[in-house]
Amino acid sequence: MHRFFEGFLYPSYTGGVVVPFRSEAAEAMWTQFASLWNSVNPNSTRYDFMQQPLLSGEVWIGWDHVARVRDALRQKPGEFVAFPAPAGPKGRGYMPVLAGLAVLKGAPDMNGAMGLIDYLTSPETQIETARSVGFLPVVKAELAPDTEPGLKLAAAAVEKMQSAKDALPALLPFGLGERAGEFDMVFLDTFKLIVLRGENPSAVLDREREALNRLMTETGAPCWAPDPPSSDACQAR
Repeated sequence: MHRFFEGFLYPSYTGGVVVPFRSEAAEAMWTQFASLWNSVNPNSTRYDFMQQPLLSGEVWIGWDHVARVRDALRQKPGEFVAFPAPAGPKGRGYMPVLAGLAVLKGAPDMNGAMGLIDYLTSPETQIETARSVGFLPVVKAELAPDTEPGLKLAAAAVEKMQSAKDALPALLPFGLGERAGEFDMVFLDTFKLIVLRGENPSAVLDREREALNRLMTETGAPCWAPDPPSSDACQAR
């Protein structure tokens, strides 16, 4: 659920993650989200993969990583519709994961290592990866006409989201080192206190902002997109 807050909710409604954490837009967002929670299945805080409750019919609308709804789309492609995350006042937030492949200097088999990278990033391997685990190609690779319908549904939804005029990429938190879990807990605790326990959003955000700023100061982590870049530790205003 922390990825929901960091990669979608905050960016879509406030335009950032850390800097606008305590903003008026954030307070309004949490107030609205607490109201919407009345229509959410109470078991949702315990789900690991949304494909399970979707297949059982326990929920009708789910939000999750595309690979975590893969089985639902694969098993019943004619019963589900895959679509981009909805847009908020600041755009359509989503969280791309940027990863790189590299070879250490002095590696004993440099040519073999480079060959492995070529293999992993080839269109054929990328398509096979999508078929096997649901992670879509990161290089230009067209899905074959006989690709299973469920994977086509997922790929089309991701394409619509990334190409939308209001698309707003939100990067994974970085610069926090082994304390990344503490960052996530700030958002989870805020959710628990405001949404699940009904505490006043203004008071909760005031307290959690102090915890967030203390963490950012102690780690020295600069801001990341969609927050504006900073040379010093990122701070919530």
